[in-house]
Amino acid sequence: MYEYLLNRQDKENLLELALLVAKADKEPIKVEKDIIKKYQEKLGLQDYHIKEKRFTQIMDELEPSSFVSKTSILLEILKIVIADNTYDSSEKDIVTRLRNRWNISDEQFKDICVWLKDEDVILDTEDSK
Repeated sequence: MYEYLLNRQDKENLLELALLVAKADKEPIKVEKDIIKKYQEKLGLQDYHIKEKRFTQIMDELEPSSFVSKTSILLEILKIVIADNTYDSSEKDIVTRLRNRWNISDEQFKDICVWLKDEDVILDTEDSK
């Protein structure tokens, strides 16, 4: 996670988006809930109570954020999406809405996905040491 790239509002909205994604395929499963709890700890937001903001409110609040912050948030959201080994239509819809709102091209999205895959390989290698 690249929490150092995010300001407080970005971090809070990452948590809000994470909950939206976790709930997108109905009930958040334990893996998704664990990821959100881990994010709260890593982001230093254990005191933050998720408000269950609407998607449009989150997007409006993230509008002034940098492209780097937005792509970092998208990367973290993709981690939650794939945490339960499914990528259903409701999750795809959220990812598509993020990409459209933030003008993330197909090529940029592919690069993010490749990076996500490479990060998993790097983390798996580090865990096996």
